Amino acid sequence: EQISPLAGYMEFLEEYGEERKIMTDCAQTPSELHDLLLSIKWHFPYNDVTLVLRCSENYEGKNTLKMAKIAAKMVNRIIFTSDSNGSTLTEKSRRELMSCCPKAIEIEDRKKAMEYAINNCKPSEIIVMQGVKSSIDKRGVVNDAAAMLKAVVAPQ
Repeated sequence: EQISPLAGYMEFLEEYGEERKIMTDCAQTPSELHDLLLSIKWHFPYNDVTLVLRCSENYEGKNTLKMAKIAAKMVNRIIFTSDSNGSTLTEKSRRELMSCCPKAIEIEDRKKAMEYAINNCKPSEIIVMQGVKSSIDKRGVVNDAAAMLKAVVAPQ
């Protein structure tokens, strides 16, 4: 009997094989993100990891800053993006995030953030799309990302 992961938790879009991987996860707290990134590093110790981190002033408050600090220590690249409901960060929150992650990139539009991650990833890189379960379940952004990835890795 095979055990399958829950939808939205460490879920790989598997149809693209070993070359590039997109993972979705609905980690919403600093401890959940830490555990997720620790698991990825344990299973894939030689792969670079890019995290597309959903930032929301309305939903997470100080959690976003704590999650960014954790990610800064555990991933190779961070892309801050807005929540799927369109909520954005205040200028003060942006400054705080960028001060703890000076090499991070901010791309407000979530679809464009995924596109950037895919177009700038290495062949063995893992892209982690962090977000709330409801937005992952809708699959809109994930399916858009999957289509972009398919175009990137399609044979010429």
